[in-house]
Amino acid sequence: MSSGEISTELEKFTHANITSIEQLEILLLLFEENDRAWSPTDVAARLYIQPDSARDRLTDLANKGLATCRLDPEPRYQYTNSDGRRHLLVRELLEAYRIRRVAIISLVFSIDEDRLSDRKLFS
Repeated sequence: MSSGEISTELEKFTHANITSIEQLEILLLLFEENDRAWSPTDVAARLYIQPDSARDRLTDLANKGLATCRLDPEPRYQYTNSDGRRHLLVRELLEAYRIRRVAIISLVFSIDEDRLSDRKLFS
């Protein structure tokens, strides 16, 4: 990725896997601290979000194969590196979010707009 561009592959990955900035930040937290299993409460405290929202986002990441969940006795989530290409895309996403934060935020919000227009709320 050049300093001014977001790759098409990263755009597609983001569109398929990220539903909000909150979920993006959770994925990147799990990725950066992949040796730790996180409870929704831990994630909520770290990112200053609601525990229920953290739980929902973590569950979605697990359903997409980007995190694993184990009960210990409460659910704990950890980043999953089950696919080398996806792992590289998460790394690229992290780097892009650090360097081109506004572009990544705009990409995530454009996904929300696409989802709204797909629903054809006003037809």
